[in-house]
Amino acid sequence: MNRVKDKAIPVLRRIGRSNAESCWRAPGAVDLHFHGAFGIDLMAADSPQLDRLSERLFRKGVSAFLPTTISASIPETEAAITRLGRWIRAHHDQGPRAGRAFPLGIHLEGPFLSKGCCGAHPEKHLIPPSLELLKRWQKLSQQTLAKITIAPETAPWAEIRRILRWAAREEICISIGHSQSDGQLARRTLEAGASSITHAWNAMPFHHRAPGILGEALGRENTFIELIPDSVHVSDTLVAWTLALHPRGVCFVSDAVPAAHGKGWSTFGPLRVQVAAGAGRSENGHLAGGGFSLLEMGAGFWKRRIRAGASADPESARSLLEAIVVWPLLSLPSARRWIRAIQREHCFEYRIGAGFAARSVRFRA
Repeated sequence: MNRVKDKAIPVLRRIGRSNAESCWRAPGAVDLHFHGAFGIDLMAADSPQLDRLSERLFRKGVSAFLPTTISASIPETEAAITRLGRWIRAHHDQGPRAGRAFPLGIHLEGPFLSKGCCGAHPEKHLIPPSLELLKRWQKLSQQTLAKITIAPETAPWAEIRRILRWAAREEICISIGHSQSDGQLARRTLEAGASSITHAWNAMPFHHRAPGILGEALGRENTFIELIPDSVHVSDTLVAWTLALHPRGVCFVSDAVPAAHGKGWSTFGPLRVQVAAGAGRSENGHLAGGGFSLLEMGAGFWKRRIRAGASADPESARSLLEAIVVWPLLSLPSARRWIRAIQREHCFEYRIGAGFAARSVRFRA
């Protein structure tokens, strides 16, 4: 596959290079999978809390994000969708603003997941995908659903196909995740309109003789692959492999939980979580999401790779920034309309060499 040229993706511009580092200009990080931070739980947050969250996220280098749900009861889920949708719609009416991370839409990570690999999602709240329910939730959200994670084996194919057709009309990205799907069903789902994989390698069976979902997704054109680059969810070696195998479409995500950047325990939908050993942990000690912001994760991954002997060349820096900013923006049909406005209001300069530095600058793209 050919590398993307500057002029093909104006989101990212190289503006200088010295012997020690290259300099780039782009929006801040775009986080497609974000459950909360600073003790603020997106399943329960009100508008003032969400406003504070977006301001603090921007200070962490995040330009845009998808508020993401966890599997909960239908009444709890609908209450969260209603609150988030109202807040997001108000921001969409205004457009991106300087100093605030912009909410691109809602990511429903649950409840349409497989009980065999649901991770931290409470199994009792998992249900099969339903087009009628999704239509209701899209209405409750004020038309702000942007991404839906689905395990395609959990419903009849006829229903999955109906959902994929509806999602295409609504400009909603369908992502395969928390799934035990075999390669044949994964390929069928991707060919029918799914375009994303939710946090690759996590809650996703893989075997060298039966590579399943990832065997079908890696290297596939117009397929976007989420990846949590914190060295806890996925090893740095495997992150580097994935970037090499899929150079056009890896989207770094934080999967941050409400306890990220906080102290002690926080609510996370029906769970309680804290950050320990570099990631979110539930009360039983199981992994339950990320503990840092996306830009921090990306910078940490870069620094660890350089210490391990990887090259700090401009092409590697470009690949990193594409995963943090470019591919996430391009992965969402509903987000493309906001790219120019985000560039105009949110400009960061990145200096990448042996280290990684980013700062917001006053600039109009």
